[in-house]
Amino acid sequence: QYEKTFCKYHRVLNRDKWSGLKGAKILLGMLVYLAVNLGIPIMIIVDETIERRKGAKIKAKGKYRAAVRSTEKNVVKCWGLKWICMMVLIPLPWSERPWALPFLTILAPSKQSNDETGKKHKTTVDWTIQATNIISRWLSYGAWILIGDGAYACVELAHICNANNVTLISRLRTDVRLFAFPEKQPTNKRGRKPKKGKRLPSLKELAKDPNQPWKEVDVTWYEGITKRVKILSGVCLWHTNGQDPVNIRWVL
Repeated sequence: QYEKTFCKYHRVLNRDKWSGLKGAKILLGMLVYLAVNLGIPIMIIVDETIERRKGAKIKAKGKYRAAVRSTEKNVVKCWGLKWICMMVLIPLPWSERPWALPFLTILAPSKQSNDETGKKHKTTVDWTIQATNIISRWLSYGAWILIGDGAYACVELAHICNANNVTLISRLRTDVRLFAFPEKQPTNKRGRKPKKGKRLPSLKELAKDPNQPWKEVDVTWYEGITKRVKILSGVCLWHTNGQDPVNIRWVL
């Protein structure tokens, strides 16, 4: 870095022909090899980050919520680029906490930018679905786990994960519509078979019910300490309008 012409090394990114997808596939292969040798499941975290940028030459920019500067009552927005990051969760020998090591980063242009260029707008979930399909092909449709925050808790993504042998872990809203499994119908009954059963109590209602079969478990908490908490779990169907119900396990 002390060479006078050190800046020329950066030109390889814009003056040579290279594929970001091929590079991501190579990085993922190395991280998966490490996870397999450690005997841990392949856990991939998806999250979005905003790179603060502004100016006429920044074509894909948009106005987004600044997560660090915003509070519950005061929302601060900034101009920038939205990047969707796919990261493998790997424990490192010199760290008490596992690290999320990125292997694929996707630029998600804003709706304003897509409208100006005449392109179809893709949401964060749309890009995540596309990335999930690609990663599953790279892993030969082997089992892996996708972890995301509440922004990725949607039925459409859950269906894609089921089709690709992927376990989706996310944070559900407490008012989502939960249903029982449909009862077995007589074989001689005409008409379309029901896709879901009766409506079940919401997670918000279950959380307030002391008569539910709560059980105590020990979980690893912050700073490596062990904490005893009460949990409640169940299996049912999650349904939203316009989508087929999806089988889920919820945990309170």
